[in-house]
Amino acid sequence: DTDFDRLSVFAVNIDGMDNGSAALELYERWGIETRPGLHCSPLGHRTLGTFPAGALRISIGYFNTVKDIDTTVEALNILAQEAGRV
Repeated sequence: DTDFDRLSVFAVNIDGMDNGSAALELYERWGIETRPGLHCSPLGHRTLGTFPAGALRISIGYFNTVKDIDTTVEALNILAQEAGRV
């Protein structure tokens, strides 16, 4: 087991949904806090092909539980379905 098979910060985009709207929905409906935008790295987003919209950044911390992660995945799936992309 290495640290290489773990991921604590990742970014997603939901086709058909603005990142700011996705962040607001996640917070208002599930209490999930995320960060939308360019994350002080517009050149990084150019490299990833996500400029100018950026991405929705999600971080997993020490105090997050498996249930928190499962809820986040479920919420992202629901938003993607509502955006008509799944």
